[in-house]
Amino acid sequence: MRTNRLAFLALAMIFMAFAVYDCLPVYSEDCVEGARDCGHQENHDWYMKLQLPYGPGNRSCCSGTAREGDCRPVRAELREDGHWWAYYKGSPFPGNAVTYPLRWDWYRIPDEKILPDQDNKAPLHSHICEQNGYVYCFLKGRAGG
Repeated sequence: MRTNRLAFLALAMIFMAFAVYDCLPVYSEDCVEGARDCGHQENHDWYMKLQLPYGPGNRSCCSGTAREGDCRPVRAELREDGHWWAYYKGSPFPGNAVTYPLRWDWYRIPDEKILPDQDNKAPLHSHICEQNGYVYCFLKGRAGG
């Protein structure tokens, strides 16, 4: 009888461990800065409030859900040419991932996609909203990264 009780408790603990693991945020050790979904979940509500700096109407930079999305922290730097560059899986020809597969590289951020500094609630980090190589919005990091 005691053996059955111990087996039941062991199974219950294993089940609880899997349940807790399943509820952990997407951000993990496997998360690479700049990768899609990496760091999105923690900032989703804030990302949804960011507005596109161009075009008609008030449209959000973020088109993702609370669990996954196109906005995330990214490694970035201001270069000697006066432009911001970010390291992410993109394309030199945005939106054409079939002909030009996405690849990890440094890409120049178009000036018109850069949001005002005051919009960055985490100013030590740069953030990007990007999908299939097309940058919707970018926030500069104060430390250049």
